[in-house]
Amino acid sequence: MSIASIVEEIKKARHDAIVAVLDVARMMIFEAILGFLGLGIQPPTPSFGSIIADSRKYLLNAWWIGTIPGIFLAVALTSINLMGSALEKARNRIYGGL
Repeated sequence: MSIASIVEEIKKARHDAIVAVLDVARMMIFEAILGFLGLGIQPPTPSFGSIIADSRKYLLNAWWIGTIPGIFLAVALTSINLMGSALEKARNRIYGGL
């Protein structure tokens, strides 16, 4: 095994880490969708989607019951995507865009 092949493996591993971070965000979205549709984690275990779905009947009187979990989901997804973007920028800076 040469030095060049080791360097290539390190580059692939860093790319895989970025893809894994972005996959976490994608899985959170899928879990929220399935929970909203009633196909996700079964009660009494809470999930973003099931909390938002359960809050639909209280939306006019207690809007915060569904809005706050939706905001937390959006903040979590945004922060995960920003972390993946920062990792990608750091990788591009170190390895020259490879």
